[in-house]
Parts: sequence; structure tokens; C-alpha cells
Amino acid sequence: MLARASALVIVLTCLGGNLGHASMITYQGTATFTTVGSQQLFLPRFDPTLGDLTSITVSIYGTGREAFVCVVDDTYPFWDQEGHPYRPIMTPHLDHAFSVLGPGLSSVNDLDWSGESHEMIGSWFWPTADWYHGAVGWGEALVDSTQSYEFAAYTGSGSVPFTISATTMQASFIQDPRMTDAQHQAYVASGRISEGFVRPSLTVRINVDYQYEPEAVPEPTSLALAGGGLLGLYWRVRRRRLAP
Repeated sequence: MLARASALVIVLTCLGGNLGHASMITYQGTATFTTVGSQQLFLPRFDPTLGDLTSITVSIYGTGREAFVCVVDDTYPFWDQEGHPYRPIMTPHLDHAFSVLGPGLSSVNDLDWSGESHEMIGSWFWPTADWYHGAVGWGEALVDSTQSYEFAAYTGSGSVPFTISATTMQASFIQDPRMTDAQHQAYVASGRISEGFVRPSLTVRINVDYQYEPEAVPEPTSLALAGGGLLGLYWRVRRRRLAP
């Protein structure tokens, strides 16, 4: 398992005076796996000195990556069940499953993805007449919709803990429908079809959005009017004192 975590802070504040205008601060963290396992991710709580918290949104994203290589020995033709020769069509498939646990949050997600189908013709990696290659790709998806949670666990000092567990990391090929399971297994056993999967990874990203009403700050025009009024009052009092 490759454990990596990072945090990104994004602050959005409406322009103009802060009275009645909402702001949002976003904390983002990622965890990466190369095999099944668990790790923790910590994201900051909302600082109540910034203003009044109005909503919390947690979003979960999953990205699965796997390189696929299929090599077919096409020296002799493949025969379908009706006795016709054909070249196999193979489709890469990725199935990653993970769960995320946190305050008020229990999310189980399945990242199920199928890549582009390839007919096993042409020399892609090795320029020899007898070998044919295809299907390299990866999948990516938003795996959980946004949700809102209790304020207490996400407010104050310190961090909010999340436990991320990668429970399944599988890669495979969807075989040609003209090929039976027994034929496919026999071809793999004999070496006529060679399937390879390299560089597996699963990256889970968590976003926590805090929307809040910031503390009231006087607008520049209000400050200017107040300053002008005080200055006028000062000169009026001064003239009275200097009058004979």
C-alpha cells in the first residue's frame, strides 16, 4: 500500500461588504493505494472565529487505474462454435471497492469500469508477425454524492478523522463472446492468450466544504461617511473654542 495524504485549502468570499454574504472554505485530502488496506486521512475542522457555520458538505471521489496488456498468438486461427475463424476481441475491466468512515459518514463505494474493446490484430508493442496486443486504459468516476452532516464533530480546533479502506482491487478482461470459458482458460493455459495487469492503483479524494456567514465588517463607504462626520464635528468644536 502506498499511503500519501495532502490537504488543499480553498476560500471563496463574495465581493463587497460581508454583511449578509456567505463564504465557503474547502479542505481536500487524498489517499492512494496500490493494494488492499486501510489508512487515515485528517482534514481541519471549521474555525468558529471565522463566522457562523451554515452548512457542511462532504464529497467522495474515487479513481482507479490499471494498465492492461493482452498478447495473442495468432499463428493459428481461432475457431468459433460454428467453425468459422476469427480474431478475438478483448475488453479490459476494472473493479475497485472501498469504504470511507467519518463523523456521521459511512460510505461504501464500488468503482466498476470497462474500457474500449480491441480486436487482437496488428503488432503494437513487439513488431513480430505472431503477436498481437491491445487494451491499455484506466477508469475514473465520482462514486458518492454530496451529503451534509452534524456541525459539532466538524467545528472547533483539531482535525476531522476519516478512515479509508480499499477492500477490492481487481483487473480482468471481458472475453470475446464467441469464446467459451473453457476455450479461454485453455488458450491462457497454453500461452496462446497472455493477459497482463501492471501498476494498479486506487486514489480516494475527500472534499469537506464549510459554508458560513463571516463576521460583519463595515463597508468602505460606511467607514468614509463615519470618518467625514467625525472630522466635521472636530472642526465645529475647534471653531467654538477659538471664537472670542
